[in-house]
Amino acid sequence: MKNRMHMNETAAPTRSISDPVGWLNFVVLCLIQGSTFLAMRLAVGPGRGFPPFWMAASRFSAAGGVLIAVLTCLGFTMRLPARQLAAVLASGVLLCGGGTGFATIASRSVGPGLVALVFALGPIWAAAMEWAGGGRRPSLLGVAAMLTGAAGVGLLVLRPGGPSPGGATTLALLLGPVCYAAGGVLLKYTVLKDTAGATVSLWVTIAWQMVGGSAFLWAALIVVGEPLPSPTPTAWMAWAYATVVSSLVAFTSYLIALRRLPASVFMSHSWVFPVVATALGWVVLAEPLPANAYPAGGLILTGLIALVVSASGPNRGAQPPSGSPANSTRGHSKRSTRERPHGLPASSSS
Repeated sequence: MKNRMHMNETAAPTRSISDPVGWLNFVVLCLIQGSTFLAMRLAVGPGRGFPPFWMAASRFSAAGGVLIAVLTCLGFTMRLPARQLAAVLASGVLLCGGGTGFATIASRSVGPGLVALVFALGPIWAAAMEWAGGGRRPSLLGVAAMLTGAAGVGLLVLRPGGPSPGGATTLALLLGPVCYAAGGVLLKYTVLKDTAGATVSLWVTIAWQMVGGSAFLWAALIVVGEPLPSPTPTAWMAWAYATVVSSLVAFTSYLIALRRLPASVFMSHSWVFPVVATALGWVVLAEPLPANAYPAGGLILTGLIALVVSASGPNRGAQPPSGSPANSTRGHSKRSTRERPHGLPASSSS
């Protein structure tokens, strides 16, 4: 009975541009993850007391440990086949370890707006990775939409006279969004389905992702030799927010939205991060709203609308990247492939 319940829980619905559950989780993800950039700055900024790897590793270890304990008590099966476990852990290394870890490093030296700006390039990286892997070439409207949204983000957070990041910060800003996009692509094609058609619970996926990400971060902490943390009360509150809200609620919304919305539309959530960070600075920290916020918001909204229109068009000849589960099972069941919209695996997490 429990196995049947887990299978029903992870049976992916048809990915649709008008899915209300997908859009609800999209909005939740945007609000939480946007505010997380501010929380990371409050935890690892100058004088806050948390070294970046300590902050990121401890939050994912705490959240993942609690989640595994709760799931075990509820009767969830935490044991996964070797192939699925490897894919889930790898996605956790990319999303939690690489994406969030590098963002935390960058937050030591630069404000949340600039970090969020670089992560707004995630849709472009994801589209390039899918194209390189044999996926559909983005339409001209889709490319224009992504560039318009990125331009709006740049107009919002790029201000003359700002501090130049150092070498380590620059490297973190470059690698972070690449890891984040790669983690999303890996989730889309491999994590929730293997060639035998077995599925993985959404919550079990999140728990193992945090294990994989925290293991990577603890190893990085040891390699770089970070000192012991001495957090301020504000840093502790930021850590608690990042641990409970960002690591649990946001990751759940991430996977649900990724499974239900078209990938190009889903990846546009990173455009909203700088908007949320700027708004929180205005409301919570009494920072004045910059004059360029209104035209920047118009560009971001225009880009998002254009991307939605582009993604809602016909998907002619779209195929998943070579080596994905959908391609590996094509010879076994042509009928099941035809029944899956856009050629995606039935239980794909995107």
